Amino acid sequence: MYCCFGSRPTGFNPVPEISASVATRFHEQTQEINDVQKDLQKLPMKYRSCPAIRAVVVAALIVGICVAVVALNGQLTTFPQNFTAWIQNLNWGYVGIGFAGFVVLSVGAGFVIKRVKSLQNEITGSELGKVSGSDHWQEAYYIRENDDRFYYSGYIDTSTLDAEGNGTAFFYGNKNIAEHYYISSFIAATAPAHAATAIVYNIVRLVWIPFYILGSMAREAWNGEAIYPDQRPFEITDIPKQWWFSVKQIVKAPFYATAQLYAALYSYIDPLNGRKLGAAIERDWNNGIERSDGFWSVRGPQSSDWRLEGGGGPEKLGQNGFYAAGCWTPMGVVRFEEGQIVGGESMSKALHPEKGRNYHITTSDILRARHNAIVAQISQSQ
Repeated sequence: MYCCFGSRPTGFNPVPEISASVATRFHEQTQEINDVQKDLQKLPMKYRSCPAIRAVVVAALIVGICVAVVALNGQLTTFPQNFTAWIQNLNWGYVGIGFAGFVVLSVGAGFVIKRVKSLQNEITGSELGKVSGSDHWQEAYYIRENDDRFYYSGYIDTSTLDAEGNGTAFFYGNKNIAEHYYISSFIAATAPAHAATAIVYNIVRLVWIPFYILGSMAREAWNGEAIYPDQRPFEITDIPKQWWFSVKQIVKAPFYATAQLYAALYSYIDPLNGRKLGAAIERDWNNGIERSDGFWSVRGPQSSDWRLEGGGGPEKLGQNGFYAAGCWTPMGVVRFEEGQIVGGESMSKALHPEKGRNYHITTSDILRARHNAIVAQISQSQ
């Protein structure tokens, strides 16, 4: 669990006292120290255990129980008898069915989580990486290219780098404690509705997709050319392919929604890794479509090119890319060579080089090294 008032990155050497007689000589160095301190304020707070938050959660549970007791009001004295009667009249057959369903969904969710942890991401070229611990998270912020006034703080997940520190990592945005728990609770509460909506949509899709494909084939035959010039013509075999696609989406929805629910609950105690896991689950649920090319539940299309069913072309049918937790997903990519950052860019630019922006990224390690190098120069000059 983390606290919004966590500690700043450690490892900064104290600035030595500078005598008045040599103050001018060190003006540039001390100004650089001030610049580092200003940049340090742009970094997010370091994630750490926060017992106070656990206390708040326990207090909230106690308050909830008290409210429930008060709500019982006059029935409080007869509650034990009512509860006993309810247990006696309980249909244990339904309880067994419900428990079996819970087990099946949980086992399926476990397979989903195992799958997303082993999938190789097309952008990073690696598997998901670590989903526990904090050693692989680097506090950072980025500044957009040609826009020095704007910066955004967050965390770089370095667990996707190789042993030599080479590779590509994702940049995840920072959230304060209120925002984090609100989103986690929202995802946990809406996971069943998310699954139900996906099931209903694909059931309806099973009905209309054959008519759409047959109608498109008729148009192409009449016009003598493909409706979508950049894609192949429609084929009769597209109907069974799209039927099978919808059936898979129907079957997978309950299991992916359950896995997303567990990721949301996990994020209560391990925020960054929980968000990372939830983002990977939703990405795979969307068949690899990134948020930058998809639809975010609270912000709509994330690209001007987004279209329902991929715009309707035969090669893009089913590419809907809906994200309930869009703020959990990576905001950018960071490229490393031998442990050093050599470049960064937005997710949209990583997907489409002609779009998006480059990022100038600063991390706590970069600031620490810069700070300590200046302090060493001052110390040697004393």
